Amino acid sequence: MNILRESSGLILICFFLLAISCKKEDTGDKAVSNILYTDFKPDIALPLPGEYGAVTKQIDINGDSLFELTAYLYHGSEYFGPHAYDTYYVSFRTIDSLMFICKPFTNGPCKTALDSTMYVSDKNEIISEFMILNSMPVTGIHCCTLETAKYVGFYLKNNNKKYYGWIRSSMNSGTLTIFDCAINKTANDSIRAGYN
Repeated sequence: MNILRESSGLILICFFLLAISCKKEDTGDKAVSNILYTDFKPDIALPLPGEYGAVTKQIDINGDSLFELTAYLYHGSEYFGPHAYDTYYVSFRTIDSLMFICKPFTNGPCKTALDSTMYVSDKNEIISEFMILNSMPVTGIHCCTLETAKYVGFYLKNNNKKYYGWIRSSMNSGTLTIFDCAINKTANDSIRAGYN
């Protein structure tokens, strides 16, 4: 009789532990399922091209096999008297229904990237091209938005609904590197830069 009680008690404990583990697993899956995170392996690296050259790279950021943005790099020259000076222009450009989101304040042609504490939403400035590097020595313009790895916010529009996301990149030693990105699959819901 004691053996029967002990074994039935053991069975109840096993069922209880199984129920708890299933519940935890289910809750975890739901919490993660609204964010689509992509870690580019290897990182996407685009070196600046030779003089008068341009390099572009189209990127799929939501896993639908369609390209939503283009990384664009251009290396040219401008003349001041008899001397030629290198000029560089690097930007993210939109394709289709994507728009970029950045800090509203700017003190030059380059917009300000988002910090990891900021939320991507319509409360920030919305633009169709995000300039990363602009260097024109003759006119005195020089700015580099992503000297360290930072976030560029964006939204994709589908059926009049906005899906917010971020892309993490850096522009260093003449190379634009794109590390990863994430998009919130819940329409019209903001996402914190860097959250995945």
